[in-house]
Amino acid sequence: DVFFDKQGRVRRVSYNLSSGSGAAKTTTTVTLDLFGFGADPKITIPAASEVGDGSSLLGTTTTTAK
Repeated sequence: DVFFDKQGRVRRVSYNLSSGSGAAKTTTTVTLDLFGFGADPKITIPAASEVGDGSSLLGTTTTTAK
């Protein structure tokens, strides 16, 4: 689901993720609330030594968005 405000901006996105099957099947609902439009964020980019690729943590999880 996607929710818009009066200015046409996306304010909320909500979807379900499913993985596994049978007794091991799980479903997770993810909801993102978006706010602070027009704010001036203070972002500090981390050094390359402080970040890594986390895709290996996902394993063979199958996800579907509804």
